[in-house]
Amino acid sequence: MALDTEQAARLVQLLQGHEFEPMFRLALAAGIRPGEYTGLRWEDVDWKSKRLTVRQGIWQVSRSDVRVIGVKSHRSERPISLVDEEIALLRDHRRQQAALQLRAGAVWEDRGLVFTNDRGRPLDQYRLRRSFYALLRAAELPKVNLYSLRRTMASIMHALGVPPKVIASRMGHADTQVLFKHYIREFEAQDAAAAESMAAAIREARRTGHRHAEGDC
Repeated sequence: MALDTEQAARLVQLLQGHEFEPMFRLALAAGIRPGEYTGLRWEDVDWKSKRLTVRQGIWQVSRSDVRVIGVKSHRSERPISLVDEEIALLRDHRRQQAALQLRAGAVWEDRGLVFTNDRGRPLDQYRLRRSFYALLRAAELPKVNLYSLRRTMASIMHALGVPPKVIASRMGHADTQVLFKHYIREFEAQDAAAAESMAAAIREARRTGHRHAEGDC
């Protein structure tokens, strides 16, 4: 199940200032799997090109058994375009993480991860699910799972007319090997345009929702 554009905009609005705002915003915009964004490293973020590259993931077997694994398949290792808003969120998050690391001192485990707990370790995905469900309840949205953010990106981009191959490539689905090998420049241009289109659609839905809310006051 996926959220529609208005529901996604409502979630984005509610995420403002939330501790997991950068992560859930990135999950929605990039369409990456929970294990992929919890396993994302700073070295996988290309600030200049405004892209991230999925190269590894986190597999949480239990609360005490958390493993770093390779991507799901060779097709899953892929570059994904971001927009300025998402890059700004990541930059701000990096500054906050640096401050957190300074406070943690010697107990910080520097694994180079973008999203961590207060000691530098991978985030507990059980906790992520609880936080996500609480956000959905607060926004009065359907109870979808974390993978639904990935489906939401695909659904919104499809509605915006983004070519299916571009969406599939962004998600790391099948039939992308030839695309990456022979048409990488074309893919990057289309993927960047797709990212901008989706961000614009959600911004517009947020503005519309805000106007409606003011009219109800």
